[in-house]
Amino acid sequence: MTLELSPADLNRPLDHAAQRAVDRAMSDLRRGEPVVVAGADGRAVLALAAEAVTASSLAALAQLAGTQPHLAVTGRRARALGFELEAAATVVLTAPGGLTADLARDLADPSHRDPFAAKDAQPPRDRARRAVAT
Repeated sequence: MTLELSPADLNRPLDHAAQRAVDRAMSDLRRGEPVVVAGADGRAVLALAAEAVTASSLAALAQLAGTQPHLAVTGRRARALGFELEAAATVVLTAPGGLTADLARDLADPSHRDPFAAKDAQPPRDRARRAVAT
C-alpha cells in the first residue's frame, strides 16, 4: 500500500479516500505487513511495525527495500533510551551489526525489557551508543 501526502494535505481535512488509505495502512501495519509511505518530493519509506517484526519479515523488508533496515523512533522514545535531543523529532537508529527483530522490538517498545540492561553499571546513554549509531 502506498500513501502519498504533501505538506498542503496536512492543512486540510482528509477526504474519505485519504482516510480509507490511512486506515488501511494502519491495519496493514497491525497485521505485520509492510507499508510504503511516499512523500511529495518523490522519496518513499518502506515501513514495518516494530511490534510485529520477525526475523523473516525483517529479511523480506531488507530484500524489498534493497538496503538494510533502520529503526525510526519518536524523540520521546529516543530520550527514554538515553539520547540527548534538542527537539522532539523522529530519530533513525542503525545497528552496526544490522538490525535484528529482537533489537527492533526492544528499542521501540517501552514495555519490553531494557534493551541496554547489562551487568556493568554504565549509564543508559553509553550503553545506547554502544548498541546503535544515529
